[in-house]
Amino acid sequence: MVLVVAGKLKFLGKRLAVVANNWIITTSFSYSALVLTPLLESIRRHCPGASVLILTDNAGLEQLASLPKRYNQVILRAVNTPPKVIHGHFALARKILSRSQRSIRRSLQQVGLRNRGKGERPISIEQPRRLSLSTCQAHLLIRRFFWIKHLLEQEILGEVDYLMLTDARDVVLQSDPFQGCGNQLITGEEGETIAQSPMNRDWLAKAYSNSLALELSPYQALCAGVTIGSKAQILAYLDCFCDSTLAIMRRQGTALLPNWDQGIHNKILRIDRPVALLCSPADGLISTVGLVGSDRIQLDCEGQVVVDGTVPAVLHQYDRHPALVKHLQRSYQP
Repeated sequence: MVLVVAGKLKFLGKRLAVVANNWIITTSFSYSALVLTPLLESIRRHCPGASVLILTDNAGLEQLASLPKRYNQVILRAVNTPPKVIHGHFALARKILSRSQRSIRRSLQQVGLRNRGKGERPISIEQPRRLSLSTCQAHLLIRRFFWIKHLLEQEILGEVDYLMLTDARDVVLQSDPFQGCGNQLITGEEGETIAQSPMNRDWLAKAYSNSLALELSPYQALCAGVTIGSKAQILAYLDCFCDSTLAIMRRQGTALLPNWDQGIHNKILRIDRPVALLCSPADGLISTVGLVGSDRIQLDCEGQVVVDGTVPAVLHQYDRHPALVKHLQRSYQP
């Protein structure tokens, strides 16, 4: 028997086996290698055939350099124009100053739109612009979708079958998330409706309108932190996400969008419907446990997390449960 490597053709006895090219893509700006270890260790154990791409900056290439040596699935890639992450001395004061500066720039951009009349202002895609609009000015949680869209459209990852787009610090795998996906897109439910979630309502109202937030109020809120699907489904999702983001920028006259990624995620999946959508409840493939009561979470005899009687393939938002954090940090050490 020959060892099989993701994306390669290998002989298995007398048969030629083709292994799926599955990718798990995440971002890391200012995270340490220790923060990423539970996710990466869980991937190594439960999804060893997948490749892992971590999008970061030049500082991250140095800070995370040990990870590709420890996990041969991992690839680090610096984005061309990384976001500015504020940390270190006087971080809070510097963040407040940065928000004030962004607010002023946002107002100036909107004044510029009014002065131009109804003509459409061009928006540069991931090209820095000081005075004109650019997606580089948006929050990194929005920009990550433009980065991944570019990677897939330019075929930088080579042939791709399935992808998992994921947050980094609060996600672990408990089995292979790509098994049985089919040609669909899977995203997790947050456990409450839009009507029950002031935060989700606010994102939708500010990104779009109060009327759209009201229209979506009966629906379960969908989490933008983990999305799984075939390449075709992920590309359709990314196309719609990026188009909707650009439309918001044009309509509001500014590219300085805050972390409205989840508002955009809910709008396009519920209204535009560009994909074959499968919503995963807490006992589904993706378990988003931030709002799940501790009485619904147990451990089985092997130490895996059981939610509502099911062992989910993907456990998300476990950091809301201190007991889970301790258990998973202890369980997923190299």
